[in-house]
Order: sequence, then structure tokens, then C-alpha cells
Amino acid sequence: MSKWNFGTNATFGIIVTNEGVILIDPGASYKAARYIHDTIKTITDQPVVLVINSGGEDQRWLGNSYFKSLGACIIASRAAIKYQKVKANDQLTRVMGMLPI
Repeated sequence: MSKWNFGTNATFGIIVTNEGVILIDPGASYKAARYIHDTIKTITDQPVVLVINSGGEDQRWLGNSYFKSLGACIIASRAAIKYQKVKANDQLTRVMGMLPI
């Protein structure tokens, strides 16, 4: 994780459907999510309609707000949500220290 990758060091996936794009993990920050979205737009004009958080680690969910603002539905397992709630402050502090101002 570094400021050069907006706090994100993971592999992401998309599934393009007739109804829109399903994104697996939105990145560790709003900026990372926007970068991921810009990359998606080079592949398809379909909107991101669903974001799946595959876990509770920061790169798996901290970018949710970007896609939520575009109208995407966000889903995660109960275990992931529980972990996100417990670790949110620590994860946000760590990621914010890496983001360029």
C-alpha cells in the first residue's frame, strides 16, 4: 500500500452483464474507487450496479462511498460487515496517511 496506488494493493474483478457491471471490491479509498471506475469505463459503458465486498480488509470496502454515490448497491457477508465495523477507525487512519493531499 502506498500513496501511488491510493492505499490499494489488491486484485479487483468485474462481471459485465446486460443490466450493468458487478464489481468485486471497490478499493481502499474514494480516489482508488474513482481510478477503478475510470478503468472499468475503458472496458464498457455499462454502469456499476453492484459492488461486492469480498472481505473486511480496507481495499475490500473503503471505496464503497464512491460507487454508492453513483447508485450502486453494496453487499457484503455478515462476517465482513462485522470486521469492517471493528477495524474501520484503524483502517481509515492507515489509508489516510498514504493518500496524497
